[in-house]
Parts: sequence; C-alpha cells; structure tokens
Amino acid sequence: MGSALVLAGESAAVLDRLQDVRAAFTAAEHARAGRFRSPAARDDYVAAHLLVRSCAARVAGVPPTSLTLRHLCPGCGGSDHGQPYVPELPGISVSLSHTRGHVAAVAGEGDVAVDAEAVRPGAPSAAVCRQALTAAEAAAVVADTRPGVAFALRWTYKECIVKLGEASLGTLHHIETPSGLFPADIPVQHAGRWVLQWGADQGTVCGTALTSGIPALENLNTCNMPTLRRC
Repeated sequence: MGSALVLAGESAAVLDRLQDVRAAFTAAEHARAGRFRSPAARDDYVAAHLLVRSCAARVAGVPPTSLTLRHLCPGCGGSDHGQPYVPELPGISVSLSHTRGHVAAVAGEGDVAVDAEAVRPGAPSAAVCRQALTAAEAAAVVADTRPGVAFALRWTYKECIVKLGEASLGTLHHIETPSGLFPADIPVQHAGRWVLQWGADQGTVCGTALTSGIPALENLNTCNMPTLRRC
C-alpha cells in the first residue's frame, strides 16, 4: 500500500491560500455553505472542502480545481451526507474534518479517516466520559495534567473508527483507545493500519488520521510557503 497525505491547519490560512479552488464547488456545497448561520462555522466548512480537494490533488498529481467532492451514505444511499469521495479519483480515498477555526484532510489508497477536535479547558463532564470513554480511559483522562488534550486525542481516534464504519457514536464507550499512540506527528502502526496524531504539544487542537499507507503530515500553520507544498 502506498503513502497517504494529511493536511491540517487554521481555517483562515486555508481560505487565504486556496480560495481559487472554490470554483470547483458543487451546487450542493454552495447550498450547504449558505445554510450556516455562523460565519465562523461557514468558514470552517468551506476551508475543509477546499483542503480535501488540495490533499487529493497532491496525491494524484492533478489540479485541485479539476476535482469534485461528493458524499454517499452506505446505509440509506443518500448523497447529502455520509462518506466523502472524489469521483474523478476512484483509487484514492478521502476524509475531512473541521472544528472551531481548524480543518484537516487526508487522502490515500485504501481506507482513510481524519478527525480534528478543539481542546476544551478542564476535564470533560461525567456524562461525556460515560458516552465516549471506557471506565479506564475516563480515569486516565481525569488524572491527566492536561485532561482536555487527553480527551481530544482519544475522541478523535474514536471518531476515525466511526468514519471507517467500524463503530457508532453509541458504542464509543466500548472501544478502548490503544495506549502509546500519541507521539506528536509520528506515524505508529496498530491493528493493520497507520495512526498519526498531532496537536498534543500545542494543546489547542488535536487530530488523528487512520490510513492504510504510511501517512505524512503537513501543518499549514508552520509552513511559510505561499502555496501548499511540502515544507
């Protein structure tokens, strides 16, 4: 299996560098963006859709404006939600995520998933722990010196499992997050796939990508290039 590319960064940086890619948006994307009441949430949505096109284009070696982003729900067959895909690139899988002011995307062969989560101050509530964590994980998060980071790392990992169709939001408290998978920006092999996590050092936004091929991470916030190129 080949490599995978993960792009992450602030929504504002993506909008600034990739605004021309918006010309490739579908009518459905324009309509969805227009329904956001919050300008900040709208920017996050648009930035994520720009970034995932750029990510897939980089992997395939094609212009991002030549790519269409669509969705397909494996359950109901709906096209307004579900797993994203690029019809022009049938051999490349994509995933995208957006949180408050931050977006992430991944593209590569085989199964891929990405999730980003803004770190909240303090420990999560007992209700959130019961819903999202095992008892052992909840105890570890509460005892951590940075419980918000500890929770975000575990949450994004589990969200990726959900996006891969291997769990649901209602079963997250049964999934044990593998220990030792959080070295910053370093891919780790686990259970037949690659796990890449980032953001623990900064403590503001954490992310996880699960990929079939070895993933490479580019953080837009630390890249001074005028366009999206490998730093």
